[in-house]
Amino acid sequence: MIDLMLNEPWINYSEIPAEVQKWWYEKWAEGFTWPPEQEKQIRKAFDYGAVRRYQ
Repeated sequence: MIDLMLNEPWINYSEIPAEVQKWWYEKWAEGFTWPPEQEKQIRKAFDYGAVRRYQ
């Protein structure tokens, strides 16, 4: 999914603007449901996976 949303030649995930990272996360999260208290943990896991995938 993220591969389809690349519209700039960013070298790594940390170069991607925060608003784009947030948008990616929100699009991905639309397919899931979890308790609100787990939001930070899930976002952290998403970012970890995105960093690894975007290498």
